Amino acid sequence: MYLKIIFACKKDLPYKKYNVCFDGDTFLVSMGISDKTINFIYDYVNNEVNEDLNKFLIDQVSRISKYLSNVFDFTDVQNMTTTFFIKQEEVWNEHKLELDSEITYLDYYRDLQNEDRLNNFANYLGGKLEIPESMVILKNTKQILDIRTKYIMIVVALEVGTKEFYIQLHPELNSLFEKIPSPPVTQLLGTIFKEINNIEFPRELRKQIDKIILKRNKLVHSINKNTYNTLSISDAFDAYNVVLQSLNFLNKFAFPQFFDSNYDKIISFTDAGKNTKRINTNGFIDNDLVGFSIGLTNHFKK
Repeated sequence: MYLKIIFACKKDLPYKKYNVCFDGDTFLVSMGISDKTINFIYDYVNNEVNEDLNKFLIDQVSRISKYLSNVFDFTDVQNMTTTFFIKQEEVWNEHKLELDSEITYLDYYRDLQNEDRLNNFANYLGGKLEIPESMVILKNTKQILDIRTKYIMIVVALEVGTKEFYIQLHPELNSLFEKIPSPPVTQLLGTIFKEINNIEFPRELRKQIDKIILKRNKLVHSINKNTYNTLSISDAFDAYNVVLQSLNFLNKFAFPQFFDSNYDKIISFTDAGKNTKRINTNGFIDNDLVGFSIGLTNHFKK
């Protein structure tokens, strides 16, 4: 049975029109490039249309996207639409797969007429104030498409933010952090935190951080693909929110200009039918937080 996967772009592709046939043991028969599309044709080993076929197609989309983006530097593949076809009785028929949507980030829109907020902005533009590097790293993870890389960098933001906190409030520790390996974040936010700062880091956040760092360590040190193939977009979204709230707590003491009570608000989502979620915003919007936007990623449901 022959299969076809077509990647379509709204603008012209940077490649010349080209068609190549593959010989040998590979099930890939050909690849064709036109002005706005890249198509792949396969000689699939089975003639049954079932879950194994769907898994094969989803896996191929993932592998094609990963290779084009990371080896050929063609990052626009992430913005291309994907269509599947099955050749039956010499006719190409479209094969539709169910889409699933997951939330990748949440942006907060604040009241820009707030005097303190505007003064901080002016001080930053004048070089009198700097954004904590941990916040810059964390916010930039919203643009990272690869889930494994995104998750790792989210935890990096927490590690940087924890060190920024200690160095800001205890400058004498700067050389300690610079010259020798510092204690792990779980300790710096645990017993050490209370002993040095005479305040306790929120226990619930610390419990979640323990789990996040454990998962990050597995992602970094394991070469087993199953370790990071099980990582989901929701995992990264949850980790992002835990780190955001953690950095916000630290900023309250070390960088109060960047503390934002809006980050402690909870927005929840409930299932509302097939591939649909309802946003619960009770108590979320107020005079200071005037709106929000949600980043969504669509992917084929396995």
